[in-house]
Amino acid sequence: MLSVTVMANLTTIHGGNTTLLLDHELCTLKTCDLSLAHLTYLPSVWGNAVFVGLFGLAIPIQIFLGVKYKTWGFTLAMFLGLALEVVGYVTRIMLHDSPFIKNNFILYLIFLTIAPAFISAGIYLCLSRIVILFGSGLSRLNARTYTILFCTSDLISLILQGAGGALASVGETTEDVRSSTPKLFMFNANTDRLTLALML
Repeated sequence: MLSVTVMANLTTIHGGNTTLLLDHELCTLKTCDLSLAHLTYLPSVWGNAVFVGLFGLAIPIQIFLGVKYKTWGFTLAMFLGLALEVVGYVTRIMLHDSPFIKNNFILYLIFLTIAPAFISAGIYLCLSRIVILFGSGLSRLNARTYTILFCTSDLISLILQGAGGALASVGETTEDVRSSTPKLFMFNANTDRLTLALML
């Protein structure tokens, strides 16, 4: 019965404390309902910690292999992608305790959407090496064209993601951020899928 009483006193999108309704960043999990947060759920600490650990473990392995085999471009792209994944999942862990803070939400969006572009760039660099290894006569395009074409696509993807992050940061209310950014991020995700499909 106590939890029902406590839940009834939470500020929600339907009413409650006027100060908290005007500035959601003053909310805590004890004072506001998740309907005022940037996420309508609490991210799992353990689930995100597993990804922090896996991506974090992959960083020194990638650096070791990159130095050993002298694959500098691939190593740089993978390092940046893995490091951004780690930071993105750390910000999701931060969102577990404070889902009302806009900056944590924006950092989570930016890092976890930009990171795959760097990992894809590393894969595209591998594709050009594979063409060189097995012979450019077997490929429709020469090795350099693959790198230019797909890395340009990644650059466009990064620009779209930056635009999505900018939209998220200028949104005045939680609803502004929730309504404007997912459309751009979904468009960008579909562009990435198209690029990967063309690569295959």
